[in-house]
Amino acid sequence: MPNLRTRLAALLVVALALAPVLPASAHFASAGVKLTLVKSVPIAGVQLASTSGGTLFALTNKGIVAELSPSGQLLHTFALRASAIAVTPDGATLYAVQKKGKDVAIVKTSTGATENAIVSSAMSDPTSIALSPHGNTLYVLNQGTSTYNPDSVIAFSTQTGNRTWTDKIGFTANAGAGLSISTDGQTVYVPGYSGNTPTSGFSAVNTALSSHSDVRLRGSYDVNSITTTPGGDTVWVAAEGMPGMYNPAVYVYDLQSGQVMRTLRAPANQVPVSVAFDATNAFVALNNQWFDHPYDNNTGKAINYVGIYGIAGGGMVGKIVHAFPPIKGLLVSANGTGENLDVLTARGLYLYSIPAPVAATTTGTTSSGSTAS
Repeated sequence: MPNLRTRLAALLVVALALAPVLPASAHFASAGVKLTLVKSVPIAGVQLASTSGGTLFALTNKGIVAELSPSGQLLHTFALRASAIAVTPDGATLYAVQKKGKDVAIVKTSTGATENAIVSSAMSDPTSIALSPHGNTLYVLNQGTSTYNPDSVIAFSTQTGNRTWTDKIGFTANAGAGLSISTDGQTVYVPGYSGNTPTSGFSAVNTALSSHSDVRLRGSYDVNSITTTPGGDTVWVAAEGMPGMYNPAVYVYDLQSGQVMRTLRAPANQVPVSVAFDATNAFVALNNQWFDHPYDNNTGKAINYVGIYGIAGGGMVGKIVHAFPPIKGLLVSANGTGENLDVLTARGLYLYSIPAPVAATTTGTTSSGSTAS
């Protein structure tokens, strides 16, 4: 008799086959950036994670996790009733916060079996998780209950499952936004929730010292995501604006100087929700703040899109408009020969191939004295 995982995979395959075809698109090109839509998968997603090899794990709004190849082929499903996920770089282990639970399930992806769970008396309401770059430490955002029991980041060893430290952060966390990790693994970033305060920002937790510093960003309201650039020198903070005072914006924050280098105000009626990078470009997901669907009721135009910015500077150089449902997250992941831009929405996952940058052709003398071409 097939196990639950096999039956779920079969049901999901049937669902995908019967689902309506998502909008098609050929290419997007602007300022030298050319993206090709290679696959659209009708998954109602809420979170996306990837391995170092580009295998994707999409958390659906039903709590099921779908594992997909870099080309978008469905590989497995996991019936976890999860509310947040993280996956090890090699893809061998999936961590999942359980809905209506106080533990984090540890799942062996090759079998789908839940082998163990991380449980701690310090973890009363886990809302999001993230893994260190090498997968040795799991960080859990735990939602507090009062000023005497504030939100905290808890670190667990993935080898032993033991808690190594707890840091009670300064901001009220935007629990639905999720944690992020710096490229060197030395900092955990926690998006802030404004509440009734005039300015929000984020907490930066030093993983070696288990202590944090709070960064306030003038004009920011709820912070939706924090993403480190590939070089690790800046973070891009996607935030909503103070109502009636500031437009939503992406703040480019320099880690060495502790200053905002650039403020990229969002276009009218748009809110930045997620950021992803390739070597030279920043991809920013921009959702319409008034409508929770792909089209404007009055004009019929697509209203959710991905803006493209140069990492080094300047404004928006182009955008991907594809009648997206509300965008839930972005990733740049490996695809075997290059990279994909993965756009996760409330009703579908879209995979775009990113072409490799073309090296400039020069003529000169190499160190061995031969001619380079």
